[in-house]
Amino acid sequence: MILLALLACQPGPSPLMNLRVEENPNSVIAPLVRWTTSEPGSSWVVYSDGARSWRVGSDALVTEHQVALVGMVADTAWSVVASSDYADGAHVSAHPLPWQTPPLPFDAPTLTVGRAVPERTEPGWTLMNLGLNHFLVSPSIAIMVDPAGRIVWYRDLGPETGAAVVEAQWCGDRVSIGGYVAPGVAPVEVDLSGEVLWEGWVQPQGLLDTDTMHHTLQCPQGGERLSLFYDTPNAVAVDVVMALDDQAGRAWVWNAGEHIPEAAEEHIHLNMVVGSPDAVWVNSLLLRQLFKVDRQTGEVLWRLGEGGDFELTEGSWFQGAHGTEWVDPTHVLMYENAGVIDENDPSRPYSRAVEYQVDEAAMTARQVWAWPDEPEEGSVDFWHNWIWGDADRLANGNTLINAGSMAPQDSPSRILEVSPAGEVVWELFFPEGEPPSGSYAAQRVPAFAEEL
Repeated sequence: MILLALLACQPGPSPLMNLRVEENPNSVIAPLVRWTTSEPGSSWVVYSDGARSWRVGSDALVTEHQVALVGMVADTAWSVVASSDYADGAHVSAHPLPWQTPPLPFDAPTLTVGRAVPERTEPGWTLMNLGLNHFLVSPSIAIMVDPAGRIVWYRDLGPETGAAVVEAQWCGDRVSIGGYVAPGVAPVEVDLSGEVLWEGWVQPQGLLDTDTMHHTLQCPQGGERLSLFYDTPNAVAVDVVMALDDQAGRAWVWNAGEHIPEAAEEHIHLNMVVGSPDAVWVNSLLLRQLFKVDRQTGEVLWRLGEGGDFELTEGSWFQGAHGTEWVDPTHVLMYENAGVIDENDPSRPYSRAVEYQVDEAAMTARQVWAWPDEPEEGSVDFWHNWIWGDADRLANGNTLINAGSMAPQDSPSRILEVSPAGEVVWELFFPEGEPPSGSYAAQRVPAFAEEL
């Protein structure tokens, strides 16, 4: 429904006609501004809350204009000014239009920023899923927060609830939302206005049912998207890696039970897959190993981790991991949960992010970085999380760590950015107590609105 319409009568070659602000059915904090011009022009909108102003739009020359006001926050009064620039240098700007964003349609937690050194952080917003209620009962919601911890973008996949192990990733022109989306819901890729650009199949009712997607949906590369699914023969949840094409067809399938003996006998809890045209790497939380798999033959080429194929020359092996990523062809970064198999494991009582240098020719590995490194027990940097977690290397060399879950025995959830020297330069806390909240994985993305 159009709530406000105004014809902006401006002097000049091409006024902004049929200018209006409309509700966005995908997001109450990203209304759509539309107008037309008689000749091609750019599409820019400045919006202000009275204290600060932001600018969003595009330089593409069009006559039908639409701008999603990405970056607004909920429950706030705004002034909205649209403008177009033309090829001949003419500029036309409309009169301000008022707009009121309503409250968010879900019970968002109050996020608070702790330690922060803005000049040393990687610029941008932080994209994550938002787990609410319980770590096994949560709606499927992706959000972005600004450096102050304000929710400035979201996409809610509906009221249905499932596991909160949902991964949201920025894929260059879209947000991928996959993994354990709720039963009856499809994993999707959406643009910043929330429109669906790609859709997988609707998920089965059971969290371990055959063809249930879990943990991850990787960004499209070469027309395919790597993800993890279940096959449940003989009541054993066997992990299956699939490459899905642009029509959500099964372009490539690899069944762990056919190549990893343990996977045919028990659930080994694969939680991450990344790939190249020649190989994929899959991480097993419960076996505490990372596997390299040949894309052509399906053969397991090696296992990295305790009891695997590499000699560790320095440091200590990871004890259960999430969020595995290759920083470069020889360095792998992961979030280490620690003590996943045995809650009484005394070897490392805290979780951490850890990086290894891997030499496939010499079949050696060494730990080259970890954080925290022997933290003081009882400090905020001494935390333990049996499940969830993510670690990403940022463009400025810092590491973004998603630490925490909603499991009752886990430490409170937070997201933090750490320098190579181990200094916390930004951290975001989820509130403690009931109902719980947290994030499975997080990623730093560009700020999609320019602050003026």
